[in-house]
Amino acid sequence: SDFDGTDNLISGIRDVTIYPEIIAELEKRNYKESTIRKICWGNCLRILQQIL
Repeated sequence: SDFDGTDNLISGIRDVTIYPEIIAELEKRNYKESTIRKICWGNCLRILQQIL
């Protein structure tokens, strides 16, 4: 994710190094692996494939 140019960050999200912690929390909350993939990159990839 790009954090440049914004002052409106979610509390506790300091930069991209926290992403593994977010993924671990999603797993702890029993999110399906396929859902986590969509959250992390799958939806972006799907859109790029549709428009390119």
